[in-house]
Amino acid sequence: MLNRRSLIRMVGALGATSTLPSCVTGPTNRLAIEAPTVVGPVLVEGLPTLLYEVCLSNFTANEINIQHLGVIDARSRRTLWKLSGEELYERLGTMDGRPLGGGALHPGRSAIVYLELTLPSPALPSALTHTIESRLAGASESAISVSARSMVGTHPPSIGPPLRGGPWVGVYHPAWQRGHRRVVRTLEGTGTIPGRFAIDWVRVNEEGAIADGDADITRNHLGYGADVLAVADARVVAARDGMPESATVSGSARHALGDASGNFIALELATARFVFYEHLLPGSVRVTAGQAVQKGEVIAELGFTGDSTGPHLHFHVANGDSPIYSDGMPFVIDQFVLLGHYADIRALGRERWATSNPELDSHRKQERPSPNAVVRFLA
Repeated sequence: MLNRRSLIRMVGALGATSTLPSCVTGPTNRLAIEAPTVVGPVLVEGLPTLLYEVCLSNFTANEINIQHLGVIDARSRRTLWKLSGEELYERLGTMDGRPLGGGALHPGRSAIVYLELTLPSPALPSALTHTIESRLAGASESAISVSARSMVGTHPPSIGPPLRGGPWVGVYHPAWQRGHRRVVRTLEGTGTIPGRFAIDWVRVNEEGAIADGDADITRNHLGYGADVLAVADARVVAARDGMPESATVSGSARHALGDASGNFIALELATARFVFYEHLLPGSVRVTAGQAVQKGEVIAELGFTGDSTGPHLHFHVANGDSPIYSDGMPFVIDQFVLLGHYADIRALGRERWATSNPELDSHRKQERPSPNAVVRFLA
């Protein structure tokens, strides 16, 4: 079990500083913007991609309407991305996870801008400048323009597959209002986003079904009981087993925050990164804290414990050994076969996925699967 000391330990290549801006300090009487060190990028279908957040705080006595956000290569001063209107608003959220409708930031409030930037070439900028254009409510012209600079960090670790074979659907999307990426946790004044890069792995068959028979019956799900694998040579830092699961999906109850992960395993990689496997099958956890594991070793089985909408494997990498209070960090998978995508995740379990672009090599190496990609893992 995790103790208090392990909960607050933040270890990583960037030191003990959270990658989430603090949003708690700034000058009075204006809009403040904070941008963290950007960790990455990761390759997604051959394109380098950065996924991160910036924070806005309204220190004025008036409502501020956010109008434009620009992302600029700090060295070349080339604009890489400019957002406005609905494209910007869908990436704006309050600190409690609600959308910031119309870009209106009330006095004394803070907001997070969730960004995913696909770079036009493999040549990485060493730093990014973020500019915000906004106006005071009721003003006829833009009245506030602020900017912040952030450095671009190192490349993420490459890991093995957490499961065998497939097809597996990597369920996530950076724009989902209620997705893992929008859940902010705080401990002793530090804000973190544990699931920033989390992927929920759901097994399907060739027709796209998720269960054999009634999908409300937990054991009917195709991924249920699948072997869960160590993604690298690592050390077990935490493991929990014995939490029960519901026999039906509809009968699953909500859990306290500390139990939301269900039965889980945390591994520490040699790169000072921590890998989390959650919602594991009761009685299937084969490892204990302090044990060394080897890449590809079976460490548990996929189940339906904790807070879960159905049997799946929740998987993420973070900079600390708490599944709740550590910052999610990027990772890439050694190799996998890309089979296709679900453009609309509501089709999952109802119809087959759309086949990938035939011009794209289906054998992907050291990449992050794109949102809602369907893959087959290679040993």
